[in-house]
Formats: sequence, structure tokens, C-alpha cells
Amino acid sequence: MPLFKYKVSDKSGKISEMLIEGDSQAEAARRLQRRGVMPLEFLGEGTATAKGKGFFGSRLDVVEFTDRLVPLLEANIPLERSLSIMAEGQEDTAMGKVSGELRRGLHEGRKLSDLIRERGREFPQLYASVVEAGEEAGALPQVMGELRKFLLDSQELTSFIISSSVYPAFIAFAGIIMLCIVLGVIVPRFAKALAGAGINSTSVDILLGVSNFFHDYWWTLLIVVGLLVWFVAQIRKEKGPIRRGWDHLVLKLPLVNKLVSYTNL
Repeated sequence: MPLFKYKVSDKSGKISEMLIEGDSQAEAARRLQRRGVMPLEFLGEGTATAKGKGFFGSRLDVVEFTDRLVPLLEANIPLERSLSIMAEGQEDTAMGKVSGELRRGLHEGRKLSDLIRERGREFPQLYASVVEAGEEAGALPQVMGELRKFLLDSQELTSFIISSSVYPAFIAFAGIIMLCIVLGVIVPRFAKALAGAGINSTSVDILLGVSNFFHDYWWTLLIVVGLLVWFVAQIRKEKGPIRRGWDHLVLKLPLVNKLVSYTNL
């Protein structure tokens, strides 16, 4: 049975897009009306698409995956059939591969929450727990709908925080570059002039010492930064007491703790 995509309005006047199965376009519209929504515009036959591959291969977009699965479930299409629809013609994409593997697991009699949990970091940690709650309550479409709203809100908040941080990050980066130029290039050129002028003060000595160190051992700073980035990346991969200690430390940092809390709601 083909899928049809409509722009619809519910009883509260909220406009959204919905996929629904039907033998024809008219039958699909009648099904929407029986569900209490008013079809406003026919948007064509619905297909499950996924993002293409990037330079390092495709990666599952969990928000997009949920956003495409929920309308199918809300249209009373069985879960296994919904995943099959999402996988059709998308075998070479992350969306198609994941949907197909989940469908095969369901066909073997396994629970969706268990299948998601086995995929590790591909899905957020709370995803499987929310799906499991929906399965136990027999209200998977409704629970998945709320999960979709949560994921979309989180994505919007994260995008806002990132976009708001671009300008401060650029200013900070430009400041670091200017500081490096001053300490590594400008100060050494004025060192002889300062010495010839007979200026002898602690502040000048400290400035020249820092400049000389930076000029002669700049490569050590690159090594330290590289090791720091590697260290943080390794900690984020951990799941034991080391990771918990790191998270505890991060949540104690001013400003950073609020940023982490907001982006992980």
C-alpha cells in the first residue's frame, strides 16, 4: 500500500506534515479525517529518505530517524512495516541500514528497545529507555511523538548555543593569534632596543623571558595542546569511575556547567 504525504491541521489549529497509507489519494485523505485531522495540502507520495554520505561515510541522524518514524506510527502502520518503508531504496545510507537491521531484529521477535540499546553510542542513552517505556505502556506512537519533540527542541537549543558561540570563539582565536605574534615576533625585535635604553625592571624581564621561551620552545606548546585534546577524547570514551570523575569536575566549572546541563537536557 503506497504512502501519501499531507499537510494537515489538528483540532487546535496546529499545522504539521503527516504520512499515511492508502489505496489512493482520496482514501488516504479519508483516513486522515477519520483520525480527527483536516488535510490541507497534498504533498505527494511519501518516501523515506536519508542524508547522503559525507567524506567519512554516512552517519545516522537520530533526530531525522525519529522524525520520519513517528508519522508512520501515528498513521497506525505497524512498527516492522514502518521500518521496512524507511529502509526501501535506502540500503546504501545510514538511515536505510539501521532501519533494515532494526526491522530484521523485530522479525526475529526481539524488542525495539533492546535492539536500540545494542547499537551503543549510535543512539542517545535515554533513547532506548524511552522506547522501552512506550513498549511497556502499549503507547509507543505517543511516546515516540513526545521523544521527537524533545529531540527537536534539544537540537534547536544546541544549534542556538553553537551559533551564539561563533563570534566569541572567533574573537578568542584572533586574540590568541595576536598574542602569539606579539610574543614570538614583535617583542624579540624590540628586546635589543629595550636593553640598549637601559630599562631594567621586573615586568620587562618577565615579558622578555616569556617571549624568549615562546620563541624557542613554541613546539612544546603544540605538543601540550595535542596531548590535552587526546586526553579529553580518551576520557569521553570511558564509562567507568574516570568518566564519572571527569563529568563531576566539568559540572563544577562556572558557566561550563550550565552549558553542559542545557545541551544534555
